Amino acid sequence: MHPRARQPSLPGAVSVPQPSPPHLPPPPPPHPTCPPRSPPPQKHLKERHRFGFQPINVGRRGGSLLSRRPTFLTKLGELFDPTVTTRTIINEGAVFGAFALWVLFSADQSFPLAAAFCYSVYSFQSKRVKREPEGPFFGGNAIVGAIFATACALAVACGVMTLLTPTMSALLGQSSRQVGAFLVIATIGVINIYVK
Repeated sequence: MHPRARQPSLPGAVSVPQPSPPHLPPPPPPHPTCPPRSPPPQKHLKERHRFGFQPINVGRRGGSLLSRRPTFLTKLGELFDPTVTTRTIINEGAVFGAFALWVLFSADQSFPLAAAFCYSVYSFQSKRVKREPEGPFFGGNAIVGAIFATACALAVACGVMTLLTPTMSALLGQSSRQVGAFLVIATIGVINIYVK
């Protein structure tokens, strides 16, 4: 039984029992709701920003219904930076142009070549750190990848020098060493501007 409230005892007053509170049904269970979506891991988020949406892998070999194997031309096109602007070409081209003119009119080509090599390493390293501050980097470090990229650019520049030096020497009237070093620095500069 529910306890009855006691009325103050007054002369001639009759105690009246208080009604018991009505029996209320239990509250309905909460509606099932979807749990909040957890944000994607940082690694997956970086890959999404870098490569865009990738279709879900299906099948035993991890193939996808929408994905295609990248061709050689596709991989080659991914090496070039699509965000190069006229301002970038002017700023970077002015630096390599100064090195190229220096080596063209210098008796000793070692200093301009060394300066161009060091600036190319710095430029590659700076671009990659700005684009992907947390990596991943080739060789585990941005400076290692920058040195490797500059070495590859130097190899391409030596091939260009071998092909064009005889013709350019006759046109410019300079020695083959000066013209060859000029072509090397100019080729490194072009690669440095347009390659990621």
